[in-house]
Amino acid sequence: MYTDKNTLTNPTNIKEQLKVLKCRIKINFKEFIYFIFIIIFVSLLSNLLLTFNRHKEEINNKNIANLIDLNRGKNKIFCSYTKSKLKNRSQPFEYRKELSFITDLILCNIPFSFIRFADGENSIMRGEELKGIDNWHWEPNNKKFRQKLIESASICINNNSFIGIPCKNWFRISESILSFSNCTSAKYFSYSTIFTNNNFKSFKDWIIRYINSSNRRKIILIANSIY
Repeated sequence: MYTDKNTLTNPTNIKEQLKVLKCRIKINFKEFIYFIFIIIFVSLLSNLLLTFNRHKEEINNKNIANLIDLNRGKNKIFCSYTKSKLKNRSQPFEYRKELSFITDLILCNIPFSFIRFADGENSIMRGEELKGIDNWHWEPNNKKFRQKLIESASICINNNSFIGIPCKNWFRISESILSFSNCTSAKYFSYSTIFTNNNFKSFKDWIIRYINSSNRRKIILIANSIY
């Protein structure tokens, strides 16, 4: 291969080659920096999202934990706001906020009724035989109880009556329950599992604090015998 010695030794050419070399190094270095930056950015973004989700969950838990603040029921402005929320309520709040709303009604001594319906109640209203997993048995010939249950599904008094029905994944059962009810406006709807599932621990902590507090009103519990 022939090489021109003048090309190799010419200072001008050498400088030009060095410039090109430096330029290439800078380009590669920039690309490397961009690549590292992208990796760091993606990593930070992932960690940020994870932190945000954790923080969001903590905020939700803190919001629910605020339910334990039993003294806010003494605040007249807060209770007026709660009454306004009740008056203007057109549909259920988000699952956790709905629990907060109901406990606020209790703290502010605002009367309301909450009737819970699920698959068992639906079967009874439909006159179907029902066997529970804990060995209890429902005979469809008990027409009096069935009729009373159907009547309770139509208790709608202003905005102060709530019918707890299953969530959307149990739509057929909810639809069947509402077919026996005159309360078909969404403002009467709530969740049948409002005190259980993801809300159970928060509600349990709140109700224990409430029962043991000096703020509570008289509680009358009507329940079946415990065997």
